[in-house]
Amino acid sequence: MKDSFESLRKMEYSGRGITIGMTPDEKIFAVYTLTGRSPSSQARRLVMDDKKKVKIEVTDEEQLKKGNPSLLVYNAMIPLVKKDGVYIVVSNGAQTDLLYKTAKTNNAGATIDSSLYVAEIAFRDPKFINGIDITSYEPDAPNFTPRISGVISYVNNFPIGTLHLVKKEGEKIKKETHNFEPELGEGWLITTYSGENINPLPPFDRNPFVMKINSKDVGSLVESAFNAIEDHFGVSAAAMTIDKDRNIKIDILNKY
Repeated sequence: MKDSFESLRKMEYSGRGITIGMTPDEKIFAVYTLTGRSPSSQARRLVMDDKKKVKIEVTDEEQLKKGNPSLLVYNAMIPLVKKDGVYIVVSNGAQTDLLYKTAKTNNAGATIDSSLYVAEIAFRDPKFINGIDITSYEPDAPNFTPRISGVISYVNNFPIGTLHLVKKEGEKIKKETHNFEPELGEGWLITTYSGENINPLPPFDRNPFVMKINSKDVGSLVESAFNAIEDHFGVSAAAMTIDKDRNIKIDILNKY
């Protein structure tokens, strides 16, 4: 495997995973991995629309009806090009659209109009869609799946990444934010679950994994990620890069 997704490969069941960082040739990137144990979770794939959004698409409508469509189908990854820089927002739910809207409408300028600022504003107050608070953990008892999100930005020649996680801790909501200035050839990874294939599924409970990235193109990057999940309930993987000239590249690998 060209890139060191070994931390992901070692997980028996990761749920969904987000990796953000910079390639060795200075492109910001995001990788999204999707796994599923149930037939309804498996009945999905990642696709790209004409606006270069990566979204979940169903492969079996009947199986999907047995799950919760509002938690299983969503925009997973969206690029954003602005006057002062570029962003990639990625998440495991409807909060992707929230992050995108926040990044698009906020113009704080300089370096604070970046991933950290976007994540903090987006999750500051509860926001409901179809009765579900998309700034909280998912209401899928007994797992109460965490909401994981990532924003990687290159604003005014300043790269910064943020990984955000919201999970249930006792009867409370716990929010974690991890910020970093990405080095060349570095990726940061979080997943929804800690890796064990048990019930209920324990949430991700450590600092993000830091990984070495050697790939310079999305094809190699997504292949590395998909290989890491393929034997562990793997469903799909997608990778997106944006270079200094604001060129957006996307590649996707699906099991189905």
